[in-house]
Amino acid sequence: MGIAVAIVLLITAPGGIEKHAQVIKRNEKKPYEQAQRAKAIRALGSIATAASTKLLIGLLEDAFAHQRDNAVSALIALKKKSAEERGPSLQVLLTSLRSTRSAETRRHIATALRVIRDPAAITTLARAILKEKNPATAKAMALALGRIGKHESAVALRKAAETRPVARAAAIRGLGYLVGESEFVRKFGKDRDDAVRAAVVDALIRLRSESVPSDNPGPLQGVALAEALPRLGDAMAARKIAEVLLSHSSWRVRSAGIAGIESRRQNALLDLLVMRIEKETGRLRHDAWMALKRLTGRDVPPTRNSGGRWERCM
Repeated sequence: MGIAVAIVLLITAPGGIEKHAQVIKRNEKKPYEQAQRAKAIRALGSIATAASTKLLIGLLEDAFAHQRDNAVSALIALKKKSAEERGPSLQVLLTSLRSTRSAETRRHIATALRVIRDPAAITTLARAILKEKNPATAKAMALALGRIGKHESAVALRKAAETRPVARAAAIRGLGYLVGESEFVRKFGKDRDDAVRAAVVDALIRLRSESVPSDNPGPLQGVALAEALPRLGDAMAARKIAEVLLSHSSWRVRSAGIAGIESRRQNALLDLLVMRIEKETGRLRHDAWMALKRLTGRDVPPTRNSGGRWERCM
């Protein structure tokens, strides 16, 4: 539903909605009057009726990106209501999720449902993700299912992972929020798609798995491993992964690996940063040097022959 249609339906709506609808309509093309519209949008979020929800859904296609974000935040405010109070509004959201042709609107609705976490949305989300062709929207739906939880969410996400390649990575990330899914997720650890392998790493870390696949990682999987380094409990596994990352052919993975080691703050990994100072050039050498400075409080010039001096500082 577009904003123009929503405004027509709501101008005479009860409950004080009409004044907010008028402000939103009157200033929709005025860049310097958007603060008034933002205030009206926030007010609609506190009203939380089916009528106000229809208007907010129309605003998900607003010309101003920050107002689209404001509309999502207003929809998320439904979380503060009881299940009975938000029931009519939730039905409007689910109907729009099924019927709208806009992938962006579906994504925004799924994002709101992820925070609201109402189990009544599971069936609609489960059917929608199996039809979704837009990867970003499928990811939002998968995360919504994962955050809502329940056995039905797990069933839907497993089916999406097995039958919908476009939603596979998203479904695996969603399963990362559901206890007991480690074994299923690990099945995709050698998938051809680097994005899927990266999702496996993210899910297994979130599930506190004792091991994550780290052999010959692609760029996306490598970055995911680097982001997971601070959360790994096993120090030996962390060192093995750090070594793989810092010897990767992609500079982006090596850069992420340096950042991951710094975030982990483990003295046993400092020698790996010293090695990168000796082997890297340019930006990556500087990144490794700055990480060592911050971790040790020492300042040794970043040269190829500075390894011995760094070792005396550690």
